[in-house]
Amino acid sequence: MPRPRGGDDRLGALPDEALQHVLSFLPLPEAVRTGALARRWRHLWKSMPVLRITGEGRVLNRRGVRRLNRFVNHLLLLRDRSARLDACEINLGTFRSQDDPQINLWIRHVLLCEAQDLWVHLSIDNNSFEMENLALVSRHLTRLELSNVVLKDHFLNFSSCPALEELVTRNCHIEAEEILSESLKWLTAVDCVFSSYPRTRISLPSLVALELTEPWGSTPVLESMPSLLTASIKLTDCDDHCGKEEFGGSCDDNACDNCGANGGSSGDCVLLDGLSEAESLELIAKPRVFIFRRDLMWCPTFSKLKTLLLNEWSVAIDLVALICFLQHTPVLEKLTLQLIEAPANWMENEGSYDPTENPFASKQLKVVEVKCEKFDLRVHKIIMIFSTYGVNIEQIYIQRSVIHSEEPTDDSGAGPSRLRTPPISTSENAQLKSTIDQMLRQQQELPAQQQQQHHFLSQLQRRQQILCDITAQLSKYSAPPLSQRPPQANLYPSDMSSKLIFDFYYGEGNVRCGQNGVDLSEFKCMTRGIERAAERSFEAVCNWLIRGFRIDPQTDGLTIYAMVSREPIGYFWELMPIDCTDIWRRYVEMACERCWPLTILLHMYKKRNTLDVAMGNDEGQSMPSDVGSGNDRARQS
Repeated sequence: MPRPRGGDDRLGALPDEALQHVLSFLPLPEAVRTGALARRWRHLWKSMPVLRITGEGRVLNRRGVRRLNRFVNHLLLLRDRSARLDACEINLGTFRSQDDPQINLWIRHVLLCEAQDLWVHLSIDNNSFEMENLALVSRHLTRLELSNVVLKDHFLNFSSCPALEELVTRNCHIEAEEILSESLKWLTAVDCVFSSYPRTRISLPSLVALELTEPWGSTPVLESMPSLLTASIKLTDCDDHCGKEEFGGSCDDNACDNCGANGGSSGDCVLLDGLSEAESLELIAKPRVFIFRRDLMWCPTFSKLKTLLLNEWSVAIDLVALICFLQHTPVLEKLTLQLIEAPANWMENEGSYDPTENPFASKQLKVVEVKCEKFDLRVHKIIMIFSTYGVNIEQIYIQRSVIHSEEPTDDSGAGPSRLRTPPISTSENAQLKSTIDQMLRQQQELPAQQQQQHHFLSQLQRRQQILCDITAQLSKYSAPPLSQRPPQANLYPSDMSSKLIFDFYYGEGNVRCGQNGVDLSEFKCMTRGIERAAERSFEAVCNWLIRGFRIDPQTDGLTIYAMVSREPIGYFWELMPIDCTDIWRRYVEMACERCWPLTILLHMYKKRNTLDVAMGNDEGQSMPSDVGSGNDRARQS
């Protein structure tokens, strides 16, 4: 075949369908501009199979939004309706809320054009944008992906989309009582805020795969999913947490006053009942999250479950939760436990489990993997239980790893499962070998071993009673003050576009003063990540906090203080108010440069009545004396 000469038009030799496919990778304005290349190109863009309405990285003022609306509306009217439309992507940067893009109108139009895939990605600065509260109607839509939008009841009723199979939501506010679809097979919800009163119910009978990662608000209720194969649930900062869990205790009380948003008076199983048909489960939670332990009161039988992954929440209180799972998984083949280093009181607390009772329902358990930071008492007890009841030592694998459960592994918020395996020392190898030898001897001397276990348990129960008496005399648990913690330089990556981890202190409390400055240990603390924090506007950060902490902007106000140190050498912590974008961005940059802990104090207050203002009360809203005088008193001390 002769090679084409340099002057030949290679693109001109391609058919129209190939050129339209190439154009579909371009943003819409650039694709339209190709009409100026030649007469043949003039109308090719009208039949592109993919539309990309993009403005990512740009800030649209009011005029820019209006120009975008006119351009897209005009283009949609000129497009060839007889041409197929496979997908539409709407990806916009920051825009002013006074004149929103006509996104809902564009969505309705592309659905009329029988689009199969639809992506709507907005900037986190516009995460209060509400999708139209009307049900989507399309017989062709198969995949829907949404980011940084507000979704309400009717929009999440997909009964009129019989072909929809995949739904992905990221950083969305889900203000709906129910997510309903008869056809949906794959659901992914990452870093979304769910409704609390009542809990959002997920009714997806055809679901095959579920991913629920780091939800805010109350954990949604999962209804029956008979087709479910795999599910991954990762709970970190949801409202379903209780201080008792952090002390090695258990919260299974529906009316617990210590739980921020229990709301469980209905007595329903929230998660486990809906997951009971799965073949593979990954259940990750921080110790303070009680929802998994509470669900164990109604623990169903997982008749199809073959692979199970749990983390440290399952081995507190004498492995009660772990044993409960083992008793309800008759065909389990592989069990993986990821354990971070636990508080000392977790090692000392014991439950009511009787080791003479066989906890295993499965006769097919082949592999038990334990990934831990330290070879501690929990690992000893796990090996003891499995070896005592017929699991061969060769089937138990111990991997010493550094497990990061606080910091997400990527921008998707995939969460707490990143492992890094350090070398195991000779002493640890010897300790592990000694433990295995001990387990083998115990298998041979089971009667004497059981008697020793009973004696050991009785001693630990007495110690537990002593610890409970001491704990009852303590009014509050006081964590080490921030001023005594060393700076965590590894929290601040060199790439400022990645997610930074902040500690937000809120609620009632007093700002204490000590030798190293202010101390916020009396306040509640929540850890959250902010992507590209140094690029966010102050208004966007405030709106994000108002949404996350459910503050009513009509009646309540919010003041933000950052913990900073003005000392060139050493650290003396002070509170600095943040009230504009310049101060916010400068604070984030300085914190990363000087390795400060990213610590924010949120002061929430009731706004003054407008009638009082009209009557001449011109005194401004003052800070609480405890907050306002924190720096001066710290200096004096």
